[in-house]
Amino acid sequence: MASAWAGKTALITGGGHRIGRAIALSLAKKGVNCVVQSLPQSDASETLDEIRAAGVEAHGIRADFLKAGEAAKIFSILRESKIQVDYLINNASIFEESRLLDISADRMDATLAVNTFSPFILARDFAKQAETGVVINILDARIGGYDTGHAGYAISKIMLFHLTRMMALECAPGIRVNAVAPGIILPPPGKGPGYLRKIRGRTLLGTHGSIHHITDSVLFLLKNDFITGETLFVDGGENLKRKRYAPSVR
Repeated sequence: MASAWAGKTALITGGGHRIGRAIALSLAKKGVNCVVQSLPQSDASETLDEIRAAGVEAHGIRADFLKAGEAAKIFSILRESKIQVDYLINNASIFEESRLLDISADRMDATLAVNTFSPFILARDFAKQAETGVVINILDARIGGYDTGHAGYAISKIMLFHLTRMMALECAPGIRVNAVAPGIILPPPGKGPGYLRKIRGRTLLGTHGSIHHITDSVLFLLKNDFITGETLFVDGGENLKRKRYAPSVR
């Protein structure tokens, strides 16, 4: 019996490295063909080779979502190549330290362009070209609070959280739209494993997660056809712990 995944095609933005790469490879191992978007200056060839090694098709698209019109051209390119997408994984993002009173308008524009507006454009264009399918937006567990140290990033992901629900309302019943909100999974670029050990106490479980916790969650939301408009927090209870009041003093 053929796998339910076989013959499907996924578009993964930011699919050449880190979480996006892991998602692409996990899908490839299930028999899903993959289209990997990456920046023009980045090299996704190793990821594409690994996808092909899994026995499925791999296609690369170079696009810089900081530039106007780049996101909007993606599905035009796919149509010209006769590639029909079944799954859209909006993973590409900018993560920068910023304070709300200090961030420049240009940096806020850039962060929103990549983290919010591009997922919106891609989800909109996906919904117009497909009668059925699934969109998964990659958020961040910090949307449950107010991360004033990464203000632009936090605002962009909160907006994407609400966009997830709005798109689910607009795209039903044929297209489901959900999100995954990772917690402490990978250290930021430039920081080593020691960074995760230092902050893992933020979670209820007292430890950090692994990349498979995210890929497993994406696969779950792709497969479960009775879930839409939901955000799955994969954060070891970090979001819940942040909301807990201190015990009363008696």
